[in-house]
Amino acid sequence: MPWPADECGSVAPWRRYSRVEITRVQYVVELIDEGMTLAAIRRVLELEQRVARLEAERDALRAAVAERDTLRAAVAERDTLRAAVAERDAVLNRLVRGGT
Repeated sequence: MPWPADECGSVAPWRRYSRVEITRVQYVVELIDEGMTLAAIRRVLELEQRVARLEAERDALRAAVAERDTLRAAVAERDTLRAAVAERDAVLNRLVRGGT
């Protein structure tokens, strides 16, 4: 019986593993060699995934705060410019009306 073709069309009697899968298996083997149980390893992997998600969320929040701070600075600059323009206009109006 011939081997079925994979999605790329190649025919092979073995499964190809991604670099990520191979690295994960190597990591699990290291943890087993250190004496960890499979249940403990599963928990470690779950916690590492949670840490990665939380770090990504933290990074997104930091980026949002930085964007907010940039916008606040721009609004403050705009307000300062508006005040300067209003003051200039007031001075010009006084001069046009003959005042000082």
